[in-house]
Amino acid sequence: DEIGIEFLSTAFDIESADYLDKMMDVYKVSSSDMNNFPFVEYQAKKNKPMLISVGAANEDEIDRMIATVRKVNNQPLCILHCVLEYPTPYEHANLNKIASLKEKYKDLIIGYSDHTKPDACADVIKTAYNLGAVVIEKHFTLDKTLKGNDHYHAMDKEDLKLFRKNLERTFEILGSFKVGALEDETL
Repeated sequence: DEIGIEFLSTAFDIESADYLDKMMDVYKVSSSDMNNFPFVEYQAKKNKPMLISVGAANEDEIDRMIATVRKVNNQPLCILHCVLEYPTPYEHANLNKIASLKEKYKDLIIGYSDHTKPDACADVIKTAYNLGAVVIEKHFTLDKTLKGNDHYHAMDKEDLKLFRKNLERTFEILGSFKVGALEDETL
């Protein structure tokens, strides 16, 4: 709260969803539960915005999940492209799926849940952003040497600083949407 980072956790059962309710303004559903429609609906009934990862899901499953949410919840809904491979090899990131999701689900927010190892240029996350992902989920750790499935492919504070620097450079390079000559071109 002091530094403006919103707390978020993924619930994996009803008790956890209830426990987390007062602590979060957004619900996050993992790819492993996105087609557990009774559980998705239970969380959707909390009437909060939702982030739902759609790793390993086909279009029918995504459509059914969206219908399940929309039956009880009209809050913002973000679906996150995700690859269920830990860590995800760069060549398996399949980032063009983001563009496909943006085309098919125009009324939803599209994001990316990244499980690749952080790279020096943040190419994976920058590319996801440039393809239209407006939400980026990246696991974060204070120590990559800790045991567990997430730490070794998560960002640490140094990765996050580097990512921010790279993203700022990307914004600088992207420039403006304005059509016309730049001021420096007219001198």
